Amino acid sequence: MKMELGIGDPMLQVAGSYAKCVMDPMFKKFWKKSCCPMVLLAIMGPFICVMGGIFLERPVIEPLTDLILCMDRPEDAGERIGMLARLFQALKNAHDRLNIYYTSFETTSPAGSLFFPYRRSYVSEGSTFTFSYDEPVSENKLLWYATSEQTRERLVIKFTKRYDIASHELLSEAGYAPHLYYADPPYDSKEWRMVVVKYIPTARLRDTSAKENPILRQDIHDAIALLHEDGRVFGDLRRGNILIWKSEAGRPRAMLIDFDWSGKEGVARYPYDRNDMEIIWPEGSKPGGTIQRSHDIYFLGGLDQTFS
Repeated sequence: MKMELGIGDPMLQVAGSYAKCVMDPMFKKFWKKSCCPMVLLAIMGPFICVMGGIFLERPVIEPLTDLILCMDRPEDAGERIGMLARLFQALKNAHDRLNIYYTSFETTSPAGSLFFPYRRSYVSEGSTFTFSYDEPVSENKLLWYATSEQTRERLVIKFTKRYDIASHELLSEAGYAPHLYYADPPYDSKEWRMVVVKYIPTARLRDTSAKENPILRQDIHDAIALLHEDGRVFGDLRRGNILIWKSEAGRPRAMLIDFDWSGKEGVARYPYDRNDMEIIWPEGSKPGGTIQRSHDIYFLGGLDQTFS
């Protein structure tokens, strides 16, 4: 807590306090059984920032809100009081749930679960399907390999803020995308959505022959043409979103993955944080701007050289 802005950084200080706390030997019994969740408050004069802390291989602390002014202003017409009341009620709810969590904590609970998301099931067509996480796909993406507990089939679980279910299903039915088992509906653009996809063993581009590359190139063109015929765009048509796999006949084929940016042309938009430093984007496109079919065609030109 700081009495005013500009005297140190309470966010860094509360993060350091959390790290010191959870790494104390008294927390040792929790380390392999819990991610040690805590709600952290950084207070600077009339401002408050709510932060969250968990302990994985190392402490991970992130702000959950911006700096919130905890005083009413004439132009707020009393609305800020209501917002602050909801904020502090949410903090009380979090305190109560954490209190129950720690007072009823069982050290015999399964180890390893702290490294994975808490969601382990989904409901499709009235039936509940469960899965267990195996390992992360990569360290810097919200992607995990998992195994279905009903069929023992391998899955890929993804968490994302936006996802175009219609585009994925359109290409999946035509064989140009992995089967989509489930995706959370777009109930709130601020919430993380879970996507469950069939795992496809991949092949490497260097393992394909020159005579097979035209087949891969045609698969990609056909997939994009199918989207465009339906008035849709893919948006992020780069090498990392193309999956190469081998069919039952042993021939390499291409699929598209990651439909985060896909959607109806003129409605789907580029994210504001797209990488403009390292990627040359189509002329006329911009962060936050609408995605056009011409942009997909631009990237097709670059991929044609990759699969030439």
